[in-house]
Amino acid sequence: MKKFRNKEWILSGIALMICLGLTGCYPDGKIPVDADKETVVNHLEDIDKNASHIECELADGLYVNAELNIVQDAEWKDNHVLLRNWDTASVRNVFSNGRKITETKTMPNIHNDKLDDQYIYWDDGSTLIMRQGNLEYYTEIESNYSYLGYLYGTMPYLTEETIEKFPETGIPGVDKEDAIEQIKGILQNIGVEVSDPNVYSLTYEKLEKNTDYSQTDPNGNAPHKWSEEDAAYAIAFKGTLDSLPITEVGYRSGPAAGERIVGIFGKQGLIAFQALNIYEEEEKNQLSEEVLDVQTILENIQNKFRNILITDKIEIEKISLEYVPVLEDVNSGAYKLKPMFVCMARQEIERTEDKKENNSIEENSTFPIIFDAQTGMEIQIGGTY
Repeated sequence: MKKFRNKEWILSGIALMICLGLTGCYPDGKIPVDADKETVVNHLEDIDKNASHIECELADGLYVNAELNIVQDAEWKDNHVLLRNWDTASVRNVFSNGRKITETKTMPNIHNDKLDDQYIYWDDGSTLIMRQGNLEYYTEIESNYSYLGYLYGTMPYLTEETIEKFPETGIPGVDKEDAIEQIKGILQNIGVEVSDPNVYSLTYEKLEKNTDYSQTDPNGNAPHKWSEEDAAYAIAFKGTLDSLPITEVGYRSGPAAGERIVGIFGKQGLIAFQALNIYEEEEKNQLSEEVLDVQTILENIQNKFRNILITDKIEIEKISLEYVPVLEDVNSGAYKLKPMFVCMARQEIERTEDKKENNSIEENSTFPIIFDAQTGMEIQIGGTY
């Protein structure tokens, strides 16, 4: 199956510089051009906690134009969780649909040889894989076409760039609401708590545009030649714990990854399903400190880049308060789920290629900046995961 490659982000032209003061932050609006530093900092203290959007400039080249996803007055906890161990028989029945099983395999888990991974193969070429925390179902169509590979691209989780690649639009012959309900039904039957989904439209035109026929597909096969009949919806759900969001992002310092849940549904019905890094609660405790406000997080972002000369614009696009996993014991799959501010940033990287007569080439790189919601300390991610 597809292996995710990680997209590295680059801060070009790094150098020490004189600290740049906060030049302004206003909820749901832009700062006046002639606002002075002192006045602007005072305005920052007046950020409306119920604002849904903040737009401001933190330093030269460092901007915030961010959607805020923060559940107000929520009872966040310090949770001890384990990666989910699946009930093999129950999960198999959810996906079987009356088909004949041709083979089953049990193999040691690559992270813990005391745990077994389960593989089930049906007579129509479909495969079900159950690992600690992970549940994957692939039809023969997914194995040959690699919808998931094209959906994710080089990132291990879905971002704003995914919306740009596959914006939601109607797909003739596929009932979107039915597709959503079918994936919801699977999640209910396997006991995974989620919020409302995001829908991506894998249309013929978009699949064609994102396929390089001179290269192998994300599964390592010759690319499938797309047709109108291949169009499908990708239904992505956000995992929740007691109705509060669990992040999708991950980081290599640990490593730890958030819940990633998506189903692919087309004219053929269910094509693929993934529920990755799914946690089950063991214990919950009260937080030792109160959750910080958005103002503090904006100041922390500014401080992170205080001594960096930003030559390629960085923009914070989303600030979310979410549960983020922190590894406790890799062998048992034990984690803490703690509230953290997940700030998704995008850098527009401009580079030149001498071979193309120094024409400027733009690239976008999306990456998370994560702060502990109680201490304000940044999680040193060491790259996305």
